[in-house]
Amino acid sequence: MHTLTLNDNEGYLDAAMQAALDKRNLKLVNRIDGQEKAAMIGVQAACERIYEIFRPDYAVRVWSACPAAGIDVPLRLHVFRNAAGELQLNYRLPGEIFSAWQNDLLNDLADELDPLFQALAADFAAFMND
Repeated sequence: MHTLTLNDNEGYLDAAMQAALDKRNLKLVNRIDGQEKAAMIGVQAACERIYEIFRPDYAVRVWSACPAAGIDVPLRLHVFRNAAGELQLNYRLPGEIFSAWQNDLLNDLADELDPLFQALAADFAAFMND
């Protein structure tokens, strides 16, 4: 698991993520807003956001290499308020996720994707910290 602390600019999360995705030519598959979902049941929650990220050409490569590994895509980045009240980003690299499948083609894909996802996380943090 990788962790980055972000500047406290919660209102800029979605714009910063979209800017980072655009820079790295990745796609937002889904955005899960935990605060919004909790409010639907009358509960107030701190920042809780999950971004599901991938790209169709990468998904096809995963399915071709190991159809069962489709359960692990899209990949996720999790933003939340930690115990100290700071905005925090947690994520796992594709290599960490795909290693469980013990598949050479997935390992090759992970070697390609790991630096891309590290750069995405760094870009997101930089956009948030500007």
